[in-house]
Amino acid sequence: MKAVRRRLAPKRSVAARGCCDLRAASFSQPPDHRQQHVTRSGLTLLEVLVSTAIFLGALTAIMQVMRVGHDSRLSARMDAECALRCESVMAEIVSGIQQPVAVSNQQFDGDADENWVYSVEVGDGGGTSLLLVTVRVQYSTGEDTPISQFQLSRLMRDPQLFLDAAMSAEDTEE
Repeated sequence: MKAVRRRLAPKRSVAARGCCDLRAASFSQPPDHRQQHVTRSGLTLLEVLVSTAIFLGALTAIMQVMRVGHDSRLSARMDAECALRCESVMAEIVSGIQQPVAVSNQQFDGDADENWVYSVEVGDGGGTSLLLVTVRVQYSTGEDTPISQFQLSRLMRDPQLFLDAAMSAEDTEE
């Protein structure tokens, strides 16, 4: 048995074939349900789940970057304040407001935050009238490792030598 192929006329719009044309393709052949392709306009559940997973992954990454940025900002602020406090203590020692004596974990005077402490170490500067003064300021919340710390070292003349020289000059004048 030989299959016969029929040529179908090209489909024309409703306006081209007229409103009463009964030779439309839907009437001329019986519908074949196996070959019909249904096009849907919308998203499948799988597409929605995949897009939601991608969105949540990106949101998690963005939130992590924001948290790291926030932590870095706080750390930079703490480091800057630590350096300023250290320079302040060193300036007090150099100007003579505070004596160059060794202290350990001393709290700042008049400071409401008790977590800021400083230590001063005084050593030999290698010369007859030189002192090596080291100031360390740190902020800790009671843990072993401080959150922020800064250390500043400076050579300065021994103020006691100036006092001894002034006293001996005063004694010789009398």
